[in-house]
Amino acid sequence: MHARSFRKVRGLAAAALLGTVALVACGGDDAAAPPVVVSTELTTRWDLLPHRLSRLEVTFRPDADGAGGAVVGQDDGGSFGAVDRAVARQAFTLYRGDALAQTALSVDLEIAPTGGTDPEAFVATGEARAAAGAVAGTAAQIAVLRGYRISTDEYATPPPFETDPDLPYLPGDGFTTQGLGLQLGEPRLDGDDVVVPVTARVSLAPSDRPDMNAAIPDARVWLRVDVLVIGAVGATGHAARGEVAYALSYPSYGMDTEHAHADAAAQAVTIAGAPGLAGGVVGLSGFDVWLNAPGHGDPTCVVVQDEINSWGEMVSGPGRYITELSARLADVSYDATSGGAAAHLDLMLSNTSTFREVGNECLALRGVASLLQVDGEVEAVTVDPVEVEVSPGVTTARAIRF
Repeated sequence: MHARSFRKVRGLAAAALLGTVALVACGGDDAAAPPVVVSTELTTRWDLLPHRLSRLEVTFRPDADGAGGAVVGQDDGGSFGAVDRAVARQAFTLYRGDALAQTALSVDLEIAPTGGTDPEAFVATGEARAAAGAVAGTAAQIAVLRGYRISTDEYATPPPFETDPDLPYLPGDGFTTQGLGLQLGEPRLDGDDVVVPVTARVSLAPSDRPDMNAAIPDARVWLRVDVLVIGAVGATGHAARGEVAYALSYPSYGMDTEHAHADAAAQAVTIAGAPGLAGGVVGLSGFDVWLNAPGHGDPTCVVVQDEINSWGEMVSGPGRYITELSARLADVSYDATSGGAAAHLDLMLSNTSTFREVGNECLALRGVASLLQVDGEVEAVTVDPVEVEVSPGVTTARAIRF
């Protein structure tokens, strides 16, 4: 059996932050070619407390030469964000091969006011479009996530709820959540362009703040979704997808509640490809995280929360402040004989807190992975995760060279 697991270079990410790291590929010419940089982890995390979702960014911004870029992060957590430490974390797999081509693109989306708090309603759709460039004329293509940015305050003029005489609320303080999702459709070549359908969901949800809860029906959310399209150069190529879905239930809450990630068996995803193609590239093409949402998750998981908030008011709801939001693709392998690929998709949303948590979590999680097969050898090198500490109110970028 012709099976291939991806080689890992430990410590590469830390070294890359200090300077240029040379990666030696198979064959003399390949060493000079820029790698296809696939983001395999998109994580944002707070150290101490869960926070509202206000401005959140975790992405990879490639350099013009394709041999490096910047790890970019931002995480503003409302008025208490400045008293906590936030981290954006990414990991990568670098693919090299003459049969690979790539084009980076992005799309801006806006979720309009829903008039209510239904978690299913906070959805926007659109298309990422750019000049096809190197992927023009390729035999097959996949679209994978490079990252994303979410903001709850891009208003040209203040929204009415900001100056409401009874319950004014600042949109920049953000909102508690019932989860979010990003889904990339299958790319297509349209004339000289490449186009990727994009669906995004950011479910704003009521919790323990009456002013925030009152603002949700009239609130907007702005998103930027960053995409990488990878194409198979030559006459032969094949694209396929696989997905995994699982539920996680945490019936209790309090302080420092442990939210264990799903076990390896639940995370396992397989992709059935075409047999006999020598090289394969695997990336994350979508994820959905539902939190305390009716019809999503284990039906035996009961949503509970404090009925009285920290100010002694009878205010509560299924929304949660968040400490961790993560999507991670790991343990990727490709079998050229069968054309199949396997991986693990680890998804998590946590509200664990060193102080009192406002309620428990009932999670439903789904991830989609894409496989691009090419008629040529592909070398894959995994890069250790890079963590960037982000400061309140600003975007932090850290250069990395491969």
